[in-house]
Amino acid sequence: MNPMPQPDVEPEVETESTHDRWAIIRDALVFQLKLVLEGIRDIVIGPLALLAALYDLMRGIPRSKAVLYRILERGYRYDLFLNLYDALDREGEPKHTKPLGRDKGVDRYVDRVTAAVQKNQDHSPLVAKTKKGVDRTLDWVQARTRSSARKKELK
Repeated sequence: MNPMPQPDVEPEVETESTHDRWAIIRDALVFQLKLVLEGIRDIVIGPLALLAALYDLMRGIPRSKAVLYRILERGYRYDLFLNLYDALDREGEPKHTKPLGRDKGVDRYVDRVTAAVQKNQDHSPLVAKTKKGVDRTLDWVQARTRSSARKKELK
């Protein structure tokens, strides 16, 4: 296996391409985190809803006062809080409505973490070095992919 060569030019200034790259990385990681949180919700709410429905049926509780619908309401509010597909709205024009907004959902916490990482990037040699290493690796992978694609086009 060939060792990873160093790129000829090391970008000092963040280009639109590297900015897009980090936006994609951020959005992918946030989406995965939200999927985990959604999975936890599903694990909790599924059995609770079933137990609530059994309770409501056994006690003869009318639909308007059933525990099941309170649990479903909490699940719905959690979905709004998660805002799973928020990355779609980051490209400018919103693709769907956001009833809670960024300041009231899980995105508020994600934005705080992102701001802290970006702030520390300027002051922490470790964060800057890690970012530079990831950029260098992705530049190398992209160059190899483009080179391979050109070779296939020529055949």
